[in-house]
Amino acid sequence: MKRNQLLALAWLSLPLTLPAEELAWRTWTDVSGRKIEAAMAGFDGREVRLVLRDGKSSAVPIIRFSDSDRAYVEEQAGKAAMSPSSQADVSGVKMAGWPTTVGLDEPPEVTVVQENEDTKVFHYQTAHFDFVADVRLGNAVVGDFGRFFEASYMAVDALPIGLRPAPGGENGRFRTEIYEDYDGFLKAGGTPNFTISVKSFPPRCLIRTKGLGLRKSGKRFIFDSDGEDACRALSYDVGLQCLGRLGAKVPPWFYTGFGNYLAAARYVKGRYIFTELRGDLGERLDRYRTNGQIPIASWNTLAQLSWEKYSDLVRNGPEWDEHGMRVSGTLASYFFFHVDGDGDAAHFRRFIDALDANMDTNEAVAKHLVRGRSDKEMDKELEKVARMARLR
Repeated sequence: MKRNQLLALAWLSLPLTLPAEELAWRTWTDVSGRKIEAAMAGFDGREVRLVLRDGKSSAVPIIRFSDSDRAYVEEQAGKAAMSPSSQADVSGVKMAGWPTTVGLDEPPEVTVVQENEDTKVFHYQTAHFDFVADVRLGNAVVGDFGRFFEASYMAVDALPIGLRPAPGGENGRFRTEIYEDYDGFLKAGGTPNFTISVKSFPPRCLIRTKGLGLRKSGKRFIFDSDGEDACRALSYDVGLQCLGRLGAKVPPWFYTGFGNYLAAARYVKGRYIFTELRGDLGERLDRYRTNGQIPIASWNTLAQLSWEKYSDLVRNGPEWDEHGMRVSGTLASYFFFHVDGDGDAAHFRRFIDALDANMDTNEAVAKHLVRGRSDKEMDKELEKVARMARLR
């Protein structure tokens, strides 16, 4: 039996020599609606091995399956016992159930929905994302940067914190608009002087072509190593896009904190790597150093932060307060994921479940996260994580 880490669970890989009567036969559906009867006989973290009635087997990338089939795989994984080797030890912090690496080794399948030169609408799809551009990009280029988007979705889905990213929308995909024309970017709601804007409710991402690291060679766009670097810089924003299911239910400090948390993980050629996260987190937060110091806002400041105040702080500053909010939001996220309670994010998952059950956000924070601790006690916890990340 072989165990691998994905979606916060120990995945059970069944031997292909099992008798047919011991396999669970069911109908599987891919993202295009095609169906096949087969049994799950294994999973290596990227591909599900299916066995057909005639005994033949086939490995199919997990992202090609429908959401219900992905949920089925998760359910089967939940029945597997987790071995000590399935837990990532990150710089001394035991990250039980945390994936060590998540992503795609090859570009995802790309569907061309529309390429219309007259209307300047070029529409492409991957399993979980709609890409609508004002310029022709082509399958190969969309596949190259689409791998980053799909890997980001998989990373958010894999973290054992209960986020369960779901785009909703008309076709069940996250919408990403790509603009070569700067005026078009601004007209669509993009932020001046930025290359990317995330409209959170509902989730919609606006990106300029240079923000994706795309460069032109003649009339064609090329995605190369510069594109890989650009995508790494976009981890924060695409991570936030994947939070769209929860909307304004999550507190603002978690919104920015989770974006930084995901961006701290290393992204290399289609895969997120979580094995050195604590050190990477300190490096990520060092960008908020102001006047030679890392500002840390108090827990009370985070707890009192409304979405209106958050937006004003981001737009108008002052910089020290804005950076302190972002740093503390990230430290708080890390604390609730890896340090609080037994360090298994169990309280945070209950918090997300409470939000899904429409509990008031502040009430859910108090009941499941703070749990009777004073502001002073919470400040000590943030300072503890700051020292762990070598910010103090």
